[in-house]
Amino acid sequence: MLSFKRYSLPKDWNYIPLLIGLYWLWPKHFARIPSIGLDWSWILSLHYAYANKLIFGKEWVFTYGPLGWLSTRADYLLNQPLLLGFDLVKMTLFGIVIQYFIERSKVYKYGLFLVMYGVFILSLLPDLMIELLFLFQFFLYLFHTEKKYSYLFVAVWIGVMMFFIKLNYAFIGSLLLGTYLFLASIHTRSLKTKLVYLGIMIGYVLTIVIFSQLLHVDLLGYLKASIEVISGYNDGMNIYNQYQINYTRRALPPVLMASAITLAVWIGGILYFKVYLKNWFDGFLYVCTSISFYLIYKHAFTFYTDGPASEFFTTAPAWLSLIWFFTQNDALQKVSLKAIVLVLLVVPVGLASFWVANPMALPYNDAILYSSVEKEVYQADQKKHSIDSNVIKELSKGTVDVFPTNLDIAFYNELNYKPRPVILGYKAYTPQLQHLNAEFFTSDHKPDYVLYELSKLEHFHLDAQSRLALTRAYQIKKEIVTKAGDSLLVLEKRKGVQPLHETLIEKKQTHVNEWCRLTAYEGMGWLTCQVDYTIWGKLRRFLFQPPRLYLEVEYADHTVEKRPAVPPCLPSGFPLQRLNSKQEQYEWFENGGKKNTPIVAFRFTTEEAGFKDTIPYGIKSYTLTPQ
Repeated sequence: MLSFKRYSLPKDWNYIPLLIGLYWLWPKHFARIPSIGLDWSWILSLHYAYANKLIFGKEWVFTYGPLGWLSTRADYLLNQPLLLGFDLVKMTLFGIVIQYFIERSKVYKYGLFLVMYGVFILSLLPDLMIELLFLFQFFLYLFHTEKKYSYLFVAVWIGVMMFFIKLNYAFIGSLLLGTYLFLASIHTRSLKTKLVYLGIMIGYVLTIVIFSQLLHVDLLGYLKASIEVISGYNDGMNIYNQYQINYTRRALPPVLMASAITLAVWIGGILYFKVYLKNWFDGFLYVCTSISFYLIYKHAFTFYTDGPASEFFTTAPAWLSLIWFFTQNDALQKVSLKAIVLVLLVVPVGLASFWVANPMALPYNDAILYSSVEKEVYQADQKKHSIDSNVIKELSKGTVDVFPTNLDIAFYNELNYKPRPVILGYKAYTPQLQHLNAEFFTSDHKPDYVLYELSKLEHFHLDAQSRLALTRAYQIKKEIVTKAGDSLLVLEKRKGVQPLHETLIEKKQTHVNEWCRLTAYEGMGWLTCQVDYTIWGKLRRFLFQPPRLYLEVEYADHTVEKRPAVPPCLPSGFPLQRLNSKQEQYEWFENGGKKNTPIVAFRFTTEEAGFKDTIPYGIKSYTLTPQ
C-alpha cells in the first residue's frame, strides 16, 4: 500500500507558487481593441446595451447579462475603473486558493502540485465563467470545511456575479448552492443553523431580484429568453459537419482528461467505498464532479478553436473536486497516487497542444506592450466594414439596425444603433425568439433604417419571421457596398406596416425521407412543420449532439437543393421560394416573392436515428396589402 511522508515547502519558498499562480492567472489583456466578425458584433452590442441601460431580457436578449462586459473586455464604452477593481478582487480570491493549498502541503505534499496544475489549466485560455465556477466551488467547499460564514458569503457573491455575467454557468452555480444548502440543512440538528441556511438561499434570490432592478434586467424575460437560446444552441450547432469529423478529434483530449478525473472519483469510490464516502459531503463532491464532467463534455464539442488546448481550461472545476477529495481525506493519501497517475496518463496528449504562450504572457500586456503596428491591423480590419460617407450622413438622421450578423458595421460607421431584441440566436431561432424580433420590427419603436446583408445567403430560413416582418415594415431605399465588398440593402421604414393576409392552403403529414408535392398557391408560399425527436434523439441531444436533419427542395425549374434543417426553427416556417442569390433576395423584398422561383416539392432526410417518422406540416400563402 502506498504511503506518504509529511512534507512542506521551506518557509522562505511559500511565496513562490503564489506569485507564479497569480502571474499565470492575471488577465493578459485589460481592454481589447475590437475587430470585425460575428463575435465582435455581439460583444460591441453587449457593451452598447449596458452603457445605454437597455432592459436585458426585453430590449436586448442573449446568454450574456448586463455584466457580461467583465468577460468580453472590449475597449468600447468600457468602465475601466470597475473592471480593474473586479480584477483585483478576483485575483485576491485566487491568492486565497493558492495560499490555502500551500498550507495544506504541510500535511499532503501533492495538494499544492495538483492545485498549481489546475491553475495552469485555467490560464491556458482564460474564460471568466470557468474561473468563477472554480472559485465558487472552492469557497463553498472551504465553508463546509472551516465553518466560517464569510466563505459562504463569498460563494454567494460569486454566484450573483455569474448570474449577471452569463446565465448558462450561473444555472450550475445556483443548482450547486441550492443542493448544498438543502443537504446541509437535512444533516444538521440545529434549528438555528437550518434557518440560517434557508435565509442565505432566500437572500441569494432576493439579491438577484434587487440587482435585476439596479442593472435594468427584466428577470423573467432574461431567464426565459436565455434558456431559449441555450436550449436551441444544441440544435443549431448540428448543422456543422466537423462535429463528427475533424472537430471530434480536437475535442478528445479534454474529454479524455475529464473522463480520467471522473473515473478517479467514481471508480475509486467503488473500490474504496468506505474511504471515499465518509459523509454526505463526499456525495456532494460526486455530484459536483459529475456536473463538471457533463459541462466539459458538452463544451468540448461546441467550442470552436483550432486545437484542443483551449478546452482543457474547462476541466478545472472537476479537477478541483478531485483535489478536495485527496487533500481533505487523510485515508485517501494511501490510495491517491493511483488516482493521480490515472489522471496524468492523458497529460502527454494534452501537452502536445497546450498553448503555453498565454500563461507566460505579461499581465495586461496590451496596456504595456501594445504596438502601433497591431493597432493599425485592427483599424484596417474595422475599415473593411466602412461605407460611403454620403450614406452615413443620410443614415445619421435616424436610428439603424444591421441584419442579420455584422452588427459592427453600425459601430465602426458611428451610426445611431438601435438593436432588435434577439441580436443573435446561434442559428437556433425558436418561435419565441423569432416572435420577439418580428414584433419589434413591426412596432412603433422600430429603427428608421435596417442595413440588410445580401451576402448572408446561407440558412435563410433560420430567422424567417424577422425577414417577413421586414418586408411588411420596410421598403428598399438603395443598395450599397462596404469597403470589403459586402452588399447591403438600405431598408427604410414605411409610413405604416403593410397588413398581412394569411391563407391556409393545406395541412397534412409527411414522413422522413418521403417526397411531398405541394398544392399550387398564389402569393408568398410559406412552409411550417414540426419535427420531433425520439427518446433516443433526445438522449443524444442531451449527452452529445442531436442527430442531423436535412431539407431537400425541388424548384419549379426541376433543380434540387439540399440544406441543413434546424428543428426549433421549423414551426415558425420559412418561404417557399428560391433565395440563393443576392438578386433573388432583392426580388423577394421588392415584390414579396412573386418573381422568385417557387418550391414545388420537399422532403426531410437523415441518415441518423433520432427523429420521429411522422412530420406534420402546413402550407400557407401570405399576401401583403400595400398602404
